[in-house]
Amino acid sequence: MLLFVFMMMWHGTLCQFAVYGYYLLYGEKAGRQFGHRCMCAFYGWFSQLLFGPMGAEGLENLPAEDENCIYISNHQSSVDFALYYALPHAHFGGLCAVAKESIMFMPGFGAMTALCGGIMIRRGKKGTMQQLVEKGNQRLNNGINVGLFPQGTRGVPSEKKAPLDFKLGFVIMAAKVIRHLYSQNHKAFSFFFFLQRL
Repeated sequence: MLLFVFMMMWHGTLCQFAVYGYYLLYGEKAGRQFGHRCMCAFYGWFSQLLFGPMGAEGLENLPAEDENCIYISNHQSSVDFALYYALPHAHFGGLCAVAKESIMFMPGFGAMTALCGGIMIRRGKKGTMQQLVEKGNQRLNNGINVGLFPQGTRGVPSEKKAPLDFKLGFVIMAAKVIRHLYSQNHKAFSFFFFLQRL
């Protein structure tokens, strides 16, 4: 786990300068897409190096690259966000994450999350839902998919313990921006995807 966190920060620290340069040369949209490609290249490779081969089922349910949507997933570990970036590139356009504000303090990774269009929220703060809907709509209209963990926190299900309930924020955002939802289910550390259109 410590190796994963170190590499996550190391990769972000190196890549952020290239992405900043891309922003300056080609503009915000191209910069975000380049940042996303950097994240996909790294996590697609590094996740498999650490955890072994990954399988994906239900790829036919994913939208075409020019159709923007909201991806939701159960949150089981500190590394499962990497699964979004490990999806096959041919089926997956750009993505911005919805994350708590404290992510910005992670060296490298915080900057890369922001450069990819990340939506930083403060839990429990008044107006957070409105901010999520407005920024989510803005990202979708700019051609960037939104990915979030609606449970709000990590919870590892077991035979005796069901997954945590999803909070309603993603439903409100989806309804207000009239977009498709795609759920991603996985078993922690087995990294087997099942994608379903909701």
